[in-house]
Order: sequence, then C-alpha cells, then structure tokens
Amino acid sequence: MTAPGRPRPDDEHADLWLTPAEPASWMSVVRLIARLPWALDAQLQRDADLSMVEYTAMAMLSEAPDRTLRMSTLAEVVNSSLSRLSHLVKRPEKRGYVRREPQRTSVLPGVRDMMPSRAP
Repeated sequence: MTAPGRPRPDDEHADLWLTPAEPASWMSVVRLIARLPWALDAQLQRDADLSMVEYTAMAMLSEAPDRTLRMSTLAEVVNSSLSRLSHLVKRPEKRGYVRREPQRTSVLPGVRDMMPSRAP
C-alpha cells in the first residue's frame, strides 16, 4: 500500500512525483522565488529610491540602441501595460533619469535613458 497522494510504484507516472528527500529542496526554491523580487525591490527602494520595475526599465533603456525605446516596446520588455509604464516613467523623468521624446516615425512617445554612459 502506498501513502495517500503518492502514486503506486507500478504507475507509469511514478517517476514524476517528488522523492521523500525532494520536497524540502522544492520548498526552498518556492520561498526563493517568492521572496527574491520583494527583497530586491526593498533594497532598491532603500538604496536608490527606485522600484524594481523602474530599475528594470532603466536597465533596458541603457542596453537599447541609442539608449532609446518606444514606450510600447519598453512596456513589453518590462512586462507592463502601456498605461502602467506611462505612469511609472513619471518618477524617473522628474528626477532627470529618463526623458520622453516624440518619435519621428510613430505617434507613440519614446523614452530615452539620461543617465551618464557607463565606463567600459
């Protein structure tokens, strides 16, 4: 007889179940996945007065050609809606970290990273 919730040894899916030693490791990974974004966001808020999403947007801009992206593209790469990103960009824009610019090829505005270039 097997433990409740455990597949029988002759079950073709038995190898998909966690072994007795694996649940503790799995729960450690689950805790890491749950806590890491919060911890990174808290440290960024404390050290740089930036949210994780603001930092991620600025990091994406710093890596983009000419350090500029269309708002719609930036929203996609930071996994945000366009309206949320538009609201989110206001704080870094007020601090001079980014600047919205009209795009000559689009009616959608773009965002430019205004931070000094990083040393090679």
